[in-house]
Amino acid sequence: MRVPSSLQRRVHQSGWVKGLVGSRRRQYAHRASSIAEDTSIFAENESYDEEKEAISSAYVHLPFCKKKCLYCDFPVVAVGHGRKIADYDAQYKDYKDSMMTSYVDYLCKEMELTPHRSGLHTREESEDVGHVALKTLYFGGGTPSLLPLKELERILEVLRRRFGIEPAAEITIEADPGTFDSNRLKSYMNLGITRVSVGVQAFDDRLLELCGRSHALYDVYKAIEDVHAADVPSWSLDLISGLPELDMDAWERNIMCAIDAQSHHISSYDLQVEPGTPFHSLYRPGVRPLPSDDETASMYARAVDLFTAHGFDHYELSSYAKRGHQCVHNAVYWDGKGYHAFGMGASSYVHRSRVTRPRKFNAYLAWVKQFEESIENNHHPLPHVATPRATSEDVLTDMIMLQLRKASGLDLGMMERRFRHGALIKDAILDAISTSVERGLVEYDEDNNIVKFIDPDGFLLSNDVISDIFVALDRLKT
Repeated sequence: MRVPSSLQRRVHQSGWVKGLVGSRRRQYAHRASSIAEDTSIFAENESYDEEKEAISSAYVHLPFCKKKCLYCDFPVVAVGHGRKIADYDAQYKDYKDSMMTSYVDYLCKEMELTPHRSGLHTREESEDVGHVALKTLYFGGGTPSLLPLKELERILEVLRRRFGIEPAAEITIEADPGTFDSNRLKSYMNLGITRVSVGVQAFDDRLLELCGRSHALYDVYKAIEDVHAADVPSWSLDLISGLPELDMDAWERNIMCAIDAQSHHISSYDLQVEPGTPFHSLYRPGVRPLPSDDETASMYARAVDLFTAHGFDHYELSSYAKRGHQCVHNAVYWDGKGYHAFGMGASSYVHRSRVTRPRKFNAYLAWVKQFEESIENNHHPLPHVATPRATSEDVLTDMIMLQLRKASGLDLGMMERRFRHGALIKDAILDAISTSVERGLVEYDEDNNIVKFIDPDGFLLSNDVISDIFVALDRLKT
């Protein structure tokens, strides 16, 4: 699972609503925007200083794909349909100035220019306050496994030199079937990569064809065989529910195939029909040949039942893991912590400011050039690239939405300590969820001061519950 672009992809790019079902998927998004300005009722305690938080996670976007899938709205660059892994390495050897090489040149330059602690401070200011080495690193895309090994090694060298990488860091790379073999996986591990996320999406040739995927079912099983042969220490696979022509019987077969693959982690997403994609022209959510809203909800519930029955912990809305294999990097997003991000379309979050890079290849290269010139000439980062610094209300609403994605829930005790009127905010939240508690959708753990959804019905109706919470927070301002 990746969590890229604005919140990083699949958590991050299409946002926290990924995996929610029904026509109300985005219903409560407007609530967050209605709480737009910081007010005293949501002010944080002066003792809390986010500027002292060290940034110890980074996302690196590698945009290259064989082709762009029909549902994809991520920033990618299609590089062709070579069937053999060696095809791409040969291209690198023959064309030193290839698009991949140029991209990595600029990517490394961006990393070299970025201060340890912030994309908004000068490098001189940053060096004075120190830093910590990276504890998590995520290579998302695109299809990062298309990148020649030499280029991946170059990126890792720059990250180690510029930021440092802890010896026990979780380092994930996304890899699509048909783009790697066991030898390449072993090479990844020799470079320090500890986790591989395989973009299966479906165990069905017809579904893969409808999605416009570049791999076939044969490639999926070959990829699984190679992962086991390489003895990858931790690996995940992705599935998508709600696909065209998918019914419950076919979905159950896909789930069981995923379980039989014996991965350590499974990310199961509900299809999102995004504007600007071919799917948006072809399909409408809840209308045939897409499953209905009720069918999609049933698919989600069935996935929960089967995965948990086979030893997976449903630890987050769309994520299932065997013991010890939860994705540490993605928890950074769900916990609202800061992170660096590098590359085309990537969005960093450092000390309440997001900086989003251009989504087009040439525009990104120009952005890096401008970044370099601005540092050289003015000792300041690029102007007009960051969103306004998040207010305390923004922090609060993000905390509610993101922490409630997790099975462990929303920590009201931490919220009380962080916000000046935390007790008042807590009371408003408890009042807002009272009906949902009675309906068996939400649990309030009074001993641990935690609110969490009851699986699966609570997650399925989580948009309604969160909308109620935002209404209650709005009332506190009046």
